[in-house]
Amino acid sequence: MQKYFILPVLALLALTACEPTERTNPEALKETERRAAAARAAAEAAAEAAAKLAQETQAPVAPTPINYATSLLDIRTIAQDFNLLRPWEKSGAEQRSVSGVYLGNNMVLIVGQAVKAATYVEMALPDDSRVVPGKVVRYDEDLNLALVTVAHAEDASIFESRTPLQPAAPLKLGDEADVWSMVRGLVPVQVPLVVESGGAGNRMPRLVMKVAQPLPAGSWSGLPIIKEGRLVALSESYQPQTQQLSAINAEFINRFLTSTSEGLVSSAPVLGIRVEQLDSPIFRRYLKLDDKQGGMYISKVEPGSAAEAAGIRKGDVLLAIEDLPLDNQGRCRHPLYGVTDAMYITRSFKPLGETLKMTISRNGEVQSVSVPMNRDLVEKGIFREDKPGVQPRYAVWGGLVFQPLTKTYLDELHGKASSLPLELLELKERTKELRDQGYEELVGLTLVIPTEATQDYEALGFCMVEAVNGQRARHFAEFVSHLEAPTPNGITEISLNKPPYKIYVNRQTVERCNDVLRRQAIPRLKSE
Repeated sequence: MQKYFILPVLALLALTACEPTERTNPEALKETERRAAAARAAAEAAAEAAAKLAQETQAPVAPTPINYATSLLDIRTIAQDFNLLRPWEKSGAEQRSVSGVYLGNNMVLIVGQAVKAATYVEMALPDDSRVVPGKVVRYDEDLNLALVTVAHAEDASIFESRTPLQPAAPLKLGDEADVWSMVRGLVPVQVPLVVESGGAGNRMPRLVMKVAQPLPAGSWSGLPIIKEGRLVALSESYQPQTQQLSAINAEFINRFLTSTSEGLVSSAPVLGIRVEQLDSPIFRRYLKLDDKQGGMYISKVEPGSAAEAAGIRKGDVLLAIEDLPLDNQGRCRHPLYGVTDAMYITRSFKPLGETLKMTISRNGEVQSVSVPMNRDLVEKGIFREDKPGVQPRYAVWGGLVFQPLTKTYLDELHGKASSLPLELLELKERTKELRDQGYEELVGLTLVIPTEATQDYEALGFCMVEAVNGQRARHFAEFVSHLEAPTPNGITEISLNKPPYKIYVNRQTVERCNDVLRRQAIPRLKSE
């Protein structure tokens, strides 16, 4: 029984052992390899899909923020201008320090006031690890911007650690940006700000910006204002009490950088009009103005000015500038600066060489006038401008001091006194008459130094010289030649526009006094 049971089992095992297996059956082996390859491919596809899904769903990695404080340099200057009222002297030296923004190509943009009348310029890295001499490439007094670079080409390596910035489109009301600064030249500070309003600069409109937190102590002038990685403004001044920053908009930065001029330049057009508010209803009706209509009354048009060349007359009413209507306070709504004094707009809306559209009312008739943007009034007129840092022209003759009556001199004199002397003030009202008489510029007797030659004339000064020995001088150089020309009797007659109207000076006495003045007070009695 037991034997009968075991034999069938052994036979079954023997038969099973004789069947083909995966190891011995080629077809089965191929099928196994095929299934394994398919499984591996499926696993790889699944892994790739999972990786792609993870990449799509995970938060993007933020780029490393740029430290725009690496665009900063410190610019330090020593400035010493001439004394316009005593032109043989210089005023005291003044040290100035501002930030500068690296633009690339070895050029640094700064607020121009820092280099006005500068006698020395240096630039330094904010941490003071390196300081090199610098020089001024261009300074625009009207835009208050300047470009500086290294004085020596071998020092250009100071810029290797600086990040260049490029200017962008200008800011407007409500725009947000960031101002960059440094704490002690070591720690970068980024402060958000927003444009609140427009303001009045020296000669151009400015941005008034509210900063989110107080700026660190240090130089607040010349800091870069950045938006989307580009320079959109340059800080000009800062009021810590109100946390308001005044800034030069990229509009003027771009205008300055596209100029090809070098040295000292002035780029603000000069219109040459004087305007008055129109508050009186009676006067408005006389001018045939609508009760709701704004505008400014043109009370004077300067002879030789751009306004005169365009045909604008005294008595016209200025209604609009470039289609921006004026209110009766002389304000208009500028697209960038908001409500702004229209006179700032006339100097800034268009650069030199272009034309400005002005809408005027004349006897109730509205008309459009194209005014050329130029500086003829101050560059070709009788009252010209002196350049900062350049010695004014003068001649000291026996104690009598003569100078050209420039706009710069008159402005300085006006700033020192409550008003100009009447004899000088009335000259501005006689501009056309004096031009018609052939004067290219006016010469003034500006100061009297007590000497033997000036006895009885000590109270003179601040008046115009009309002639020397009966000869009218069209400009200062011609006046000096008349003054130095010998006379038959040794007496020089000088005609003035104030009592006693004529003075007489002995030339021999003048020579003795000149020798004393040269030895004791004024080494050079005449500018070169």
